Amino acid sequence: MQAWSALTAIARAATGWNFCWGIFDSMTEHEVRTLPPVAFPSDGHRTITGAAIRVLPEEDLAYLEPEAELLADVYCGFPDQNWMTYGEFSEAAIYDERFPDCRRAWDISGYCLFHPLTKAGEFIGHGPPTSPKACQKLLPFVLEAFRGGRHRDAVRHLGALLHYVEDSGTPGHVIETKGELHTALDAIPDDLVNIDGYEPRLLADAEDELADAIMERVGELIEYVRPRAERMIARFETEGIEPLRDLHAECANECARASADVVHSILHQVKDLPKRVHEPSPAGVELLSNGSFELDYDWDGVPDGWLVRWHDLDDREVVAERTSEQRYAGLWSVKLAKTPAAGVEWIPAWPHAIDVEPGQIYELAAYVRAEQATGKSFLIAYFHREDTTEVARERGQPLNGGPAEAGWRRLELRLTVPEGAARMLVGLRSEGNSGAVWFDSVSLVRLDL
Repeated sequence: MQAWSALTAIARAATGWNFCWGIFDSMTEHEVRTLPPVAFPSDGHRTITGAAIRVLPEEDLAYLEPEAELLADVYCGFPDQNWMTYGEFSEAAIYDERFPDCRRAWDISGYCLFHPLTKAGEFIGHGPPTSPKACQKLLPFVLEAFRGGRHRDAVRHLGALLHYVEDSGTPGHVIETKGELHTALDAIPDDLVNIDGYEPRLLADAEDELADAIMERVGELIEYVRPRAERMIARFETEGIEPLRDLHAECANECARASADVVHSILHQVKDLPKRVHEPSPAGVELLSNGSFELDYDWDGVPDGWLVRWHDLDDREVVAERTSEQRYAGLWSVKLAKTPAAGVEWIPAWPHAIDVEPGQIYELAAYVRAEQATGKSFLIAYFHREDTTEVARERGQPLNGGPAEAGWRRLELRLTVPEGAARMLVGLRSEGNSGAVWFDSVSLVRLDL
């Protein structure tokens, strides 16, 4: 897919199930933060994956928890979000709002094994004959992560793998289509997808047979969908999509059955491993990754493990950048300037969220420098449940920066984890600031009191 068409697809996708750029203010911060899959209207991947999960045996579901909901709501959409356009304004001018940076928010390039800027890894197309190869490519990473105790990583790789399974059975991908036809063939109404009562097949008992068995199952899916896709395409121009919904449902439900078969067969290989255990962060050690902002391996101007989160997607004046113009230590800091009243912040990506337990005490600190700053600039912490739903937040005292404040000062925020929280993200935030503020040497430590 070329850059413009990728932008167009993403922008058109905004009319999907809850990611509506045009009515962004109606979204909750949870919806913005977790950034559900942006695919096409009605988001077929979310619906199909959800249907597949619902028919899994109880032991499979128990092993996926607490990531099962996120597998359907977020992870299965990763390959459709692996574009460099996030964080920018649409050159296609279809929507005026900035695209939130969902690629970095979940380190999507890492889970898809392809970086769209550096071209590291290998891009694989989203339909046959290349999409089955993606399943084969991603499978070892799923199994390796499960066996290494990296449960979240495993389920995220699994989400990317399922995306390619489902693209292998989507009419608009099985037979390459474009424009209105492609969008119509991808937009499956939620109420047409239901495989309740289906018992997932075990595709292979031995691990060394699993990759070939998955490829064979995906091949069956392609052959099931191809003749139906041909009939849909032949009739679409004269009949439109509505008379074709029966065929549409058959394809989507076979996608769901294939997805269930694949998940069940993968989990069969790891079912005897321990389930993921919530392990609280150790006390007295640095918990933040790249808090000095020195690392930026792809040289895209965004420190590794961090991203910018805008709370006003219409604002075009804000400056949020990694810079060497001011720094407390090392060579780099991050800067926020000309920030809107709604605010903007630097925040770690979700894979770097901190595991916490209620009652634990943490200290968040950073060195901060302000010049001609107005509004409020401060440290902030967000507390979440396992499913990423926010349960509380805590702000530090704001920094006041005028012409007299030319040096660095240390800001500290003592945090007590509230009830219901299992994960924490921290932020460096500025609101209504007509000047500039720099953050450097950010630190998060659990206090052993």
